[in-house]
Amino acid sequence: MLRLALYEMPGTVLVALGLYGKFWARGDAFVAFLNDPQNVNLILTIGIVIWLYCWTEFIKLLRNNR
Repeated sequence: MLRLALYEMPGTVLVALGLYGKFWARGDAFVAFLNDPQNVNLILTIGIVIWLYCWTEFIKLLRNNR
């Protein structure tokens, strides 16, 4: 469980940064690369892929513990 939490943390950070850049920054982000929509979409994609990996591993872990 701790391993999955450690793996999921970068995904959560990336998704949070991506959502900030996409919906709240409005071209005035605290970091310049969050102003580019292509970068923001890439960050969101990588973060969501990490999330999906962690959730599938979590589901496998739950099924094996039954």
